[in-house]
Amino acid sequence: MEKESKQELEKSQEVLQDENSIYPVVDADLCSGCGICAEICPVDAIVMKNGVASIITDACRTCFACQRVCPMGAIR
Repeated sequence: MEKESKQELEKSQEVLQDENSIYPVVDADLCSGCGICAEICPVDAIVMKNGVASIITDACRTCFACQRVCPMGAIR
């Protein structure tokens, strides 16, 4: 498999996984990088990477507190 085709397949699998996720999912295009979600997370399951929130699914307890406080509506 060509490198480019493999990368496209991996990206499409990531998108599919996000759409079916039981965990909060961050829309990087909407995330302003304010960090409010990381501050409110009761189990510290959110880190900021390159100015965008990232959910650590192994730590997340799916309380969705992050979704409720996100001023940009970037977490679904």
